[in-house]
Amino acid sequence: IGVTALKKKLAIALPLVAIAIAVVVFRPTIRAWLLAAAGWAETSPELAWPIYIVVFALAIVLMLPGWIFMVAAGYLFGILNGGALAFAANLVGSIAAFYVARTFARDWVKEKIDHSPRFSGFDAAVSRRGLFTVVFARLALLPNNLINYACGVTGMRLRDFIVGTSIETSIALIP
Repeated sequence: IGVTALKKKLAIALPLVAIAIAVVVFRPTIRAWLLAAAGWAETSPELAWPIYIVVFALAIVLMLPGWIFMVAAGYLFGILNGGALAFAANLVGSIAAFYVARTFARDWVKEKIDHSPRFSGFDAAVSRRGLFTVVFARLALLPNNLINYACGVTGMRLRDFIVGTSIETSIALIP
Protein backbone atom coordinates (compact mmCIF):
# COMPACT_ATOMS: atom_id res chain seq x y z
CA ILE A 1 0.00 0.00 0.00
CA GLY A 2 1.27 3.46 -0.80
CA VAL A 3 1.69 5.97 1.99
CA THR A 4 -1.16 8.12 0.65
CA ALA A 5 -3.58 5.17 0.46
CA LEU A 6 -2.61 4.08 3.96
CA LYS A 7 -3.19 7.61 5.29
CA LYS A 8 -6.62 7.67 3.64
CA LYS A 9 -7.53 4.32 5.16
CA LEU A 10 -6.36 5.44 8.60
CA ALA A 11 -8.20 8.76 8.27
CA ILE A 12 -11.40 6.83 7.70
CA ALA A 13 -10.81 3.87 10.02
CA LEU A 14 -9.50 5.57 13.16
CA PRO A 15 -12.53 7.84 13.77
CA LEU A 16 -14.89 4.94 13.11
CA VAL A 17 -13.03 2.67 15.51
CA ALA A 18 -12.99 5.48 18.10
CA ILE A 19 -16.76 5.86 17.74
CA ALA A 20 -17.27 2.12 18.09
CA ILE A 21 -15.10 2.04 21.22
CA ALA A 22 -16.97 5.04 22.67
CA VAL A 23 -20.31 3.34 22.06
CA VAL A 24 -19.13 0.18 23.80
CA VAL A 25 -17.63 2.04 26.74
CA PHE A 26 -20.44 4.51 27.28
CA ARG A 27 -23.44 2.35 26.50
CA PRO A 28 -23.69 -0.23 29.30
CA THR A 29 -26.37 -2.33 27.60
CA ILE A 30 -24.38 -2.64 24.38
CA ARG A 31 -21.25 -3.37 26.38
CA ALA A 32 -23.06 -6.05 28.41
CA TRP A 33 -24.45 -7.62 25.24
CA LEU A 34 -21.01 -7.67 23.59
CA LEU A 35 -19.43 -9.22 26.68
CA ALA A 36 -22.14 -11.90 26.75
CA ALA A 37 -21.66 -12.56 23.02
CA ALA A 38 -17.89 -12.83 23.52
CA GLY A 39 -18.39 -15.29 26.36
CA TRP A 40 -20.76 -17.38 24.29
CA ALA A 41 -18.41 -17.29 21.27
CA GLU A 42 -15.54 -18.46 23.47
CA THR A 43 -17.48 -21.38 24.92
CA SER A 44 -19.28 -22.39 21.70
CA PRO A 45 -16.94 -21.76 18.76
CA GLU A 46 -18.42 -24.67 16.80
CA LEU A 47 -21.66 -22.65 16.60
CA ALA A 48 -20.31 -19.11 16.78
CA TRP A 49 -17.88 -19.40 13.86
CA PRO A 50 -20.39 -20.53 11.19
CA ILE A 51 -23.02 -18.10 12.48
CA TYR A 52 -20.51 -15.26 12.25
CA ILE A 53 -19.53 -16.24 8.69
CA VAL A 54 -23.16 -16.43 7.52
CA VAL A 55 -24.17 -13.14 9.19
CA PHE A 56 -21.12 -11.25 7.86
CA ALA A 57 -21.56 -12.71 4.35
CA LEU A 58 -25.24 -11.75 4.36
CA ALA A 59 -24.32 -8.25 5.53
CA ILE A 60 -22.01 -7.88 2.54
CA VAL A 61 -24.73 -8.98 0.12
CA LEU A 62 -27.06 -6.43 1.77
CA MET A 63 -24.31 -3.78 1.41
CA LEU A 64 -23.89 -3.15 5.14
CA PRO A 65 -20.52 -1.84 6.39
CA GLY A 66 -18.05 -4.71 6.70
CA TRP A 67 -15.61 -3.01 9.06
CA ILE A 68 -18.01 -3.52 11.96
CA PHE A 69 -17.89 -7.27 11.43
CA MET A 70 -14.10 -7.29 11.07
CA VAL A 71 -13.69 -5.45 14.37
CA ALA A 72 -16.25 -7.77 15.98
CA ALA A 73 -14.32 -10.82 14.78
CA GLY A 74 -11.18 -9.67 16.56
CA TYR A 75 -13.13 -8.92 19.71
CA LEU A 76 -15.18 -12.12 19.73
CA PHE A 77 -12.63 -14.64 18.49
CA GLY A 78 -9.22 -13.09 19.07
CA ILE A 79 -6.85 -11.59 16.53
CA LEU A 80 -5.75 -14.78 14.72
CA ASN A 81 -9.03 -16.70 14.70
CA GLY A 82 -11.00 -13.50 14.15
CA GLY A 83 -8.78 -12.50 11.25
CA ALA A 84 -9.19 -15.89 9.61
CA LEU A 85 -12.96 -15.83 10.12
CA ALA A 86 -13.24 -12.24 8.84
CA PHE A 87 -11.19 -13.20 5.77
CA ALA A 88 -13.40 -16.23 5.05
CA ALA A 89 -16.67 -14.39 5.67
CA ASN A 90 -15.61 -11.39 3.57
CA LEU A 91 -14.64 -13.68 0.71
CA VAL A 92 -17.88 -15.70 0.90
CA GLY A 93 -20.00 -12.53 1.03
CA SER A 94 -18.08 -10.87 -1.79
CA ILE A 95 -18.47 -13.93 -4.03
CA ALA A 96 -22.18 -14.09 -3.20
CA ALA A 97 -22.64 -10.40 -4.13
CA PHE A 98 -20.64 -10.96 -7.33
CA TYR A 99 -22.95 -13.85 -8.25
CA VAL A 100 -26.08 -11.85 -7.46
CA ALA A 101 -24.92 -9.12 -9.83
CA ARG A 102 -23.77 -11.61 -12.48
CA THR A 103 -27.04 -13.55 -12.31
CA PHE A 104 -29.53 -10.69 -12.19
CA ALA A 105 -27.83 -7.74 -13.93
CA ARG A 106 -25.04 -8.87 -16.28
CA ASP A 107 -27.24 -9.54 -19.31
CA TRP A 108 -29.04 -6.22 -18.93
CA VAL A 109 -25.74 -4.31 -18.57
CA LYS A 110 -24.18 -6.14 -21.52
CA GLU A 111 -27.18 -5.29 -23.69
CA LYS A 112 -26.78 -1.60 -22.79
CA ILE A 113 -23.01 -1.40 -23.27
CA ASP A 114 -22.92 -3.30 -26.55
CA HIS A 115 -24.15 -0.10 -28.22
CA SER A 116 -21.35 2.02 -26.75
CA PRO A 117 -17.79 1.50 -27.97
CA ARG A 118 -16.42 3.23 -24.86
CA PHE A 119 -18.24 1.02 -22.36
CA SER A 120 -17.80 -2.19 -24.31
CA GLY A 121 -14.07 -1.38 -24.48
CA PHE A 122 -14.07 -0.87 -20.71
CA ASP A 123 -15.87 -4.18 -20.21
CA ALA A 124 -13.36 -5.95 -22.47
CA ALA A 125 -10.44 -4.39 -20.57
CA VAL A 126 -11.90 -5.46 -17.22
CA SER A 127 -12.38 -8.95 -18.62
CA ARG A 128 -8.71 -9.14 -19.63
CA ARG A 129 -7.22 -7.42 -16.55
CA GLY A 130 -9.74 -8.36 -13.87
CA LEU A 131 -7.24 -9.21 -11.16
CA PHE A 132 -5.52 -5.83 -11.36
CA THR A 133 -8.85 -4.04 -11.69
CA VAL A 134 -10.30 -5.47 -8.49
CA VAL A 135 -7.10 -5.02 -6.45
CA PHE A 136 -6.63 -1.41 -7.53
CA ALA A 137 -10.31 -0.57 -7.09
CA ARG A 138 -10.25 -1.92 -3.55
CA LEU A 139 -6.95 -0.23 -2.67
CA ALA A 140 -8.32 3.05 -4.06
CA LEU A 141 -10.80 3.02 -1.18
CA LEU A 142 -13.85 2.57 -3.35
CA PRO A 143 -16.66 0.97 -1.32
CA ASN A 144 -16.02 -2.77 -1.25
CA ASN A 145 -19.70 -3.65 -1.41
CA LEU A 146 -20.11 -1.55 -4.55
CA ILE A 147 -17.01 -3.15 -6.09
CA ASN A 148 -18.50 -6.62 -5.54
CA TYR A 149 -21.59 -5.75 -7.54
CA ALA A 150 -19.74 -3.67 -10.15
CA CYS A 151 -17.34 -6.53 -10.88
CA GLY A 152 -20.25 -8.94 -11.17
CA VAL A 153 -21.89 -6.95 -13.98
CA THR A 154 -18.68 -6.85 -16.01
CA GLY A 155 -17.10 -9.70 -17.90
CA MET A 156 -14.52 -10.20 -15.13
CA ARG A 157 -13.63 -13.82 -14.48
CA LEU A 158 -14.63 -15.16 -11.07
CA ARG A 159 -11.07 -16.43 -10.54
CA ASP A 160 -9.66 -12.90 -10.95
CA PHE A 161 -12.29 -11.52 -8.59
CA ILE A 162 -11.55 -14.13 -5.92
CA VAL A 163 -7.77 -13.70 -6.10
CA GLY A 164 -7.98 -9.89 -6.13
CA THR A 165 -10.44 -9.83 -3.25
CA SER A 166 -8.23 -12.24 -1.28
CA ILE A 167 -5.16 -10.04 -1.81
CA GLU A 168 -6.93 -6.88 -0.69
CA THR A 169 -8.66 -8.55 2.27
CA SER A 170 -5.32 -9.93 3.44
CA ILE A 171 -3.85 -6.42 3.31
CA ALA A 172 -6.86 -4.92 5.08
CA LEU A 173 -6.62 -7.42 7.94
CA ILE A 174 -2.98 -6.69 8.73
CA PRO A 175 -3.01 -4.96 12.11
